[in-house]
Amino acid sequence: MGNICDVALVFCFKKSKINLLQIKDFFTIAYGPFGMIFNNQLFSSINKFRFCVGGLHKVNSVKSMVEQLKFLILLFVSSTVNSIQQTEIINTTTNGYIQGFSNEYAEVFLGIPYAKAPTGALRFQVPQAYKNENKQNNTVFQAIEPGDGCIQECTLPTGACPKTMSEDCLSLNIYRPRRKSGQALTVMIFIHGGNFLSGASAVPAYDASHLVNLTNVIVVTINYRLGAFGFYWNNGLPGNVGLLDQQLAMKWVQYNINSFGGNPSNVVLFGQSAGATSISCHLQNLVVNKVPQPPLFHKVIMESFPIGIPLRSTESAASFNNAFAAFAGCLFDVTLCLQTKTPAEILKAQNLAQDSNVVLETNKLLAIGQPWEPTLNLPTFLLTNNHPEFFVQNSNPINIPILLGTTYDEGTLFIYDAQRQTIKYTDLLAYIGALWNVENVIPINLQYKINFALADYHDVLSQILADSVFTCAARYIAQSLSLHNSNLYLYVFNYLSNYNTEVLAYGNSSFKPQCYTKVCHGSELPLVFNSDFVLPYKLTEEEEGLSQLIGRYFTNFAKTGNPNSELSVGDEKWPVFQNITKQNILLTLPKSITASNYRGAICDFWNKLGYD
Repeated sequence: MGNICDVALVFCFKKSKINLLQIKDFFTIAYGPFGMIFNNQLFSSINKFRFCVGGLHKVNSVKSMVEQLKFLILLFVSSTVNSIQQTEIINTTTNGYIQGFSNEYAEVFLGIPYAKAPTGALRFQVPQAYKNENKQNNTVFQAIEPGDGCIQECTLPTGACPKTMSEDCLSLNIYRPRRKSGQALTVMIFIHGGNFLSGASAVPAYDASHLVNLTNVIVVTINYRLGAFGFYWNNGLPGNVGLLDQQLAMKWVQYNINSFGGNPSNVVLFGQSAGATSISCHLQNLVVNKVPQPPLFHKVIMESFPIGIPLRSTESAASFNNAFAAFAGCLFDVTLCLQTKTPAEILKAQNLAQDSNVVLETNKLLAIGQPWEPTLNLPTFLLTNNHPEFFVQNSNPINIPILLGTTYDEGTLFIYDAQRQTIKYTDLLAYIGALWNVENVIPINLQYKINFALADYHDVLSQILADSVFTCAARYIAQSLSLHNSNLYLYVFNYLSNYNTEVLAYGNSSFKPQCYTKVCHGSELPLVFNSDFVLPYKLTEEEEGLSQLIGRYFTNFAKTGNPNSELSVGDEKWPVFQNITKQNILLTLPKSITASNYRGAICDFWNKLGYD
């Protein structure tokens, strides 16, 4: 750590009330990539520091820590600036000159704008492609700071939430290996989840530096408008503009990624939760509109895709959006009125509309699960069917490689968030009736052989939700896709990592307590990205092996459409999903294994009951 070590920078952690995570957050927030690099050095060498800078053991708060560390920060900045490695200057088609920075693993380019700020009259409108007004002046854009996240009230773990937010948020980030390749690299575009309400791209949870270093691909992470900003619709507005944001980012990649060494003819979309829903929508838009070649993407990976949550009908969307406008105080000249509201006022109306929709919306899975779902039958971004119908009816024209999977305990997070109190047996029956219709209460009860004597039914309801919305719904669409697709792969992630309890995941205590002992929705993400900037807890040797295996599977698939194309000795071969054997892979420790007809009888039951 250069000069910092020379002045004996060391913290008395045991004596101070400030923990490692507070210190880590402080430097990351204060100094962006500089802070990240400092953190990486600090936490990788933490056992070397056992001294005490005078007075630090008396610190009781982050604020007083900042005051006592001013001299240290100055030394840190002066030594780190000299050690920052800038990348070569990239000449792009649309943005002109861009320069990023290098860390230990990768070259990183943060906060690159791909669209004009969707503010004022552009709020709720189709995104407008970014134009560099200074391109002729040879100005170099310094892509070393994360762009703002889109407006939200983030409910995700801290490592997945943006530090700053604004409506001028339509930016993307590029991670490429430091070592140069003689050939154009496969490009993976990541679409984050968060119920279409939360999340951002330039956050520690999705730092792809380690992933690209291990697998020699380029990863692009993108922001898109959330909540009402991205999915409000009325008769004078296009609607689904959050999806149009994503589409414009894909177009940016097609125009510019070759300048970064990427191959625009080999692009895979990968996304989790709402990100996977988004990918399904892009597939549908591709098929429905008969989009001419070349396409914007060539393969897809959908993690924890909530297939059983329907898209909004135009009737449901009209009612929901009218309520939102009314809560915002916009009854006349609605569009103009909403475009003059502050972001805080939009968020307040958004929350009130969501609360009222839980009561008024007949489909409770939609109202509770993803209230700002995309809307059907809007011409600007046309979607004609809910997910199960679409995949069953269009299995032949969808014929591109697809990798699809879930976590073992998908439902836990949603059920505990929706109901924190004990769920009694009578409550369970009421929830089943509300979520899956009253006439299905008895069949579901019998199929799951529900014990009448349990003290709490959270786990029972969580399992029912996981099967109907995620696991069995994934198998259902796979059965149709497999009739025409020889590059179809399914997984179940079933490993409870030590970070669940030791650092509460993503480096902070906002990871839900109910997930300390469950493989919850999103549990695979730290192992997919394997980011040093997320966990002060270091993966065990076995966990590192699993993380690298998942990285190989995903990136092999991205490169060739086959996760087995570049495996190491001893790696489990991932079977193609076929209707006869219905095989998938269980990603777990001590060794990933192949499973046949996973949750077969239960899934056969849901196939008959239906997913819409």
